[in-house]
Amino acid sequence: THLVDPVVPHIVDAGVSANAVTVAGMAFSGAGVYAAYTGHDAVASLCTVLRVYCDWLDGPVARCSDSTSNLGDVLDHASDLLFFGGMGWVLAGRLKGAARCGFLVVLAALTLAAAASYGCTEKYNGSKHNAFLSLFTPLCPSRSVQTTLQRLNAGDLPIAVLYLVVLQLT
Repeated sequence: THLVDPVVPHIVDAGVSANAVTVAGMAFSGAGVYAAYTGHDAVASLCTVLRVYCDWLDGPVARCSDSTSNLGDVLDHASDLLFFGGMGWVLAGRLKGAARCGFLVVLAALTLAAAASYGCTEKYNGSKHNAFLSLFTPLCPSRSVQTTLQRLNAGDLPIAVLYLVVLQLT
């Protein structure tokens, strides 16, 4: 939060909406996937970092400006799908044999951990019911699982870091 909290009031004061931040993240997602696909790995890496930052930023901006919405929730999930699905597809296509298999196994494990983390958040911390996140609550059978996932920082960030590593190694 130390990377996000100081910036949020300035964004809100400038009149930038949370949905605009999410759409910017979506643009970085698409540009990053395209850059990776065309072999521009430095641009893809930069877009990945900017996309993650926008993803961290949009929720706090929405809460600070009291503008959370169903549209913002849908845009956020669409941005995640575009980035994580698209980049995963592109990077898996670059790898061959055991490297591809290893990448897909690690990606599947990180994705399952992220889904469980979202399910725990909805089950134990959800201030309002989120139909999409409620799909993942069965992956979180107890508070101890939630605590473990929080300690591991399971979520989007480990997947983005995996993508950055693969971008640099391929």
